[in-house]
Amino acid sequence: MRQTVTDQWGDGWKARARHVRGAGTTPPRPGPDADRMRRRLEAALERYPAPLVASATTDVRDAAAPISDPVDAELAEFRHQWHRPGTTVWVGLDAGPALLREGLARLRTPRSGTWEVGLVARGRFRRWARWQVSGDEAAVEVLAAVTAAVAAGRVPDPVGATLVEVVDHRPPFRPQPVP
Repeated sequence: MRQTVTDQWGDGWKARARHVRGAGTTPPRPGPDADRMRRRLEAALERYPAPLVASATTDVRDAAAPISDPVDAELAEFRHQWHRPGTTVWVGLDAGPALLREGLARLRTPRSGTWEVGLVARGRFRRWARWQVSGDEAAVEVLAAVTAAVAAGRVPDPVGATLVEVVDHRPPFRPQPVP
């Protein structure tokens, strides 16, 4: 189950609900740091106080001028090798069988009665929050409650769900002096 929602500032969010795999998964319970998680969620949903400036990066492979530095030339040649570790061919031939075995073992793991509802920001910086809830109907209700709250500009507090993770990777705001 997936839904997209736009908050009051025009930021896009994706919300989804999925089963948690594992036979021994315990039902979610609020932890001792529930208030701290709630404050982190409020901060993650707030508007960033200053506009974010895009940064420009230069890639050696895409440089317009010819490469005169021998180290940069060697680095560019290394990046174009197809057989180095981490490339598609390497993953398919060397790491592929192990990845396939892991994937099949994961699919054989039974689903638990616990659902995870996630809210992920679309954009440059990673921001997300995850709730856990028990039961299929409760997961649908929590997903609807989270998307409705974000669309209305409120902090989601779905009934029956436990907030288990909040991540906000935006850089801290540092006000700049005005000349």
